[in-house]
Amino acid sequence: MSEKRAVMIRPFVEDIRLGLTDLELMEKYRVSERELRVLFKKLAERGLVRPDEHPALKPDHFEDTIVLDL
Repeated sequence: MSEKRAVMIRPFVEDIRLGLTDLELMEKYRVSERELRVLFKKLAERGLVRPDEHPALKPDHFEDTIVLDL
């Protein structure tokens, strides 16, 4: 069974608006990159943040492909 944790919306949104980076948000709120993406998606769906407030909220943020030649 997965562990459920709560993130307080108001301070999280304030930190986005203050310009905290993804890494800073992940460290401060103790969330993984995947959990951070879920948080962004839920906040955007609820209309609590706008796409211009953080690059990860823009619809095309992950549509580009990077090929790594290893």
